[in-house]
Amino acid sequence: MTERFLGPAKTGDHVITVVVGDEGSLLRRQLLLALEEELAIDVVGEAVDGPQVLARVDQLDPKLVVLGFHLGAEGAPRLLDEMRAQRPGLRAVVLYGDEDEPELIRALCYGATALLARSEARERIVDVVYAAAAGRPVLPPSAAAAVLEEDVTLGADHPSATLSLSPEEQTLLRALAAGERLEEAAERLGMAPAEAAALLSAALGRLSDPGVDRDAEQTPSSRA
Repeated sequence: MTERFLGPAKTGDHVITVVVGDEGSLLRRQLLLALEEELAIDVVGEAVDGPQVLARVDQLDPKLVVLGFHLGAEGAPRLLDEMRAQRPGLRAVVLYGDEDEPELIRALCYGATALLARSEARERIVDVVYAAAAGRPVLPPSAAAAVLEEDVTLGADHPSATLSLSPEEQTLLRALAAGERLEEAAERLGMAPAEAAALLSAALGRLSDPGVDRDAEQTPSSRA
């Protein structure tokens, strides 16, 4: 594949450099066009499979990567795990389909910052990239509910690996699981949006703790 650059290079510390990796050429092109319209976003590379996205990230050192859930032989979560081992500060937006919702907890376990439905990607990609680049998690209701369930399950079955969600974290996740956006939940709970984002980031950071063996501890959706 010939790498395409859609405009002149954008420079400055404020610019969010992005690599977009997805197996769908139409959606990938739409995302590239939407992101390149933003002065503060520079798409520095694109990829159509796992090896390409790993090579692009290694060569171009982006601040953020957009990944299709099924990219690569083992999928985006494993790719993200490999990339973040070398670049712990790398932010990631993972695109998913309806069929992927039971497995979204895996993407969070391996460090995804934001989860975005493919059906909404064209309309929301710019806002979600800005949020993820700033460290503000974006979760669909099913993923927020899965994090709550992961806390309960790990606490019961794997005490040493429990997330130990605080009451405030649980309240925030319940609001997200009920379908509220982070900003809406923060306002209703009397928090500043930045406070709610930091609270959620702390919970997800423990979920993706590299010291926890996620292969040994299956998620609730993967248990028989």
